[in-house]
Amino acid sequence: RNLGTQHAYGTYIAFLDADDCWLPQKLKIQYEFMQKNNHALSVTSYQTFNHEGQIHPHILKVKPVIKYHDFFYSNPIGCLTVMYDRNKVGDLFFPTDLFLQEDYVLWAKTLQQTKYHFYGIDIPLAFYRLHPHNKSWNKWRVAQYHWKTVYQRCFNWNFLQKLYYFTFYITINLRKYYFLRPLK
Repeated sequence: RNLGTQHAYGTYIAFLDADDCWLPQKLKIQYEFMQKNNHALSVTSYQTFNHEGQIHPHILKVKPVIKYHDFFYSNPIGCLTVMYDRNKVGDLFFPTDLFLQEDYVLWAKTLQQTKYHFYGIDIPLAFYRLHPHNKSWNKWRVAQYHWKTVYQRCFNWNFLQKLYYFTFYITINLRKYYFLRPLK
């Protein structure tokens, strides 16, 4: 992702991993939304699908506006849905010292260090593939990493801050993955 950003020459940057998908009109809809409203950062709702191509009916909805403090209560940002205007926010680079959650940290730091917010398009325009080879498949390992590494190293929060936000993190992810049970 960072290499792609370094070599990109356009104004707008969007991310798509090789195993995920966009609807054909995603970029056009998102670009027009950002142009019309003069937004620097945008995201869309999305859905998941399995290795057999079955689309899960549950939609991971995005909020109309995501500000820095709101982010930690919901983290509704799917990396495959992000588009940003590099003329406004500069080039955004994922932290290279993290094994997991690098997108989470990038979005939080972007919101923290710029005057911009993410603006949501509540239409599922992207599809995230769920499979056992996803780095984030083991939810217990991701939660431990989130507590030990993301909260401490990236935000340097004290114990009470970590506990407060981790309560939301766990609640949101339990609810999110309850609805994303594997399709039969």
